[in-house]
Amino acid sequence: MALAIGLVMGWPWILGPKPAENASVEAKLSFLKGGGVLVGFTILFLAVAMAGSMIIARLAREDYAAEVDSNLSELIAGTQDDLKKKKNDHN
Repeated sequence: MALAIGLVMGWPWILGPKPAENASVEAKLSFLKGGGVLVGFTILFLAVAMAGSMIIARLAREDYAAEVDSNLSELIAGTQDDLKKKKNDHN
């Protein structure tokens, strides 16, 4: 993500000055190609960051679900123990 932000913020220094109106077609095409490469890399880095964040979120969700299952099992076991103790105390 930091790379994408760096590319977006640093494009004037990366590409350099815009060619003048009377510049050659090759110079204008070179500037355009550089801009295209810059945009392409920015999109690539943003897509990789998005995929990474989706993976991290999925892993966190799986951990959360496992923790919920564990807590529920502990709660049920504790409740059963309390009910057994209560039953034994009344007998």
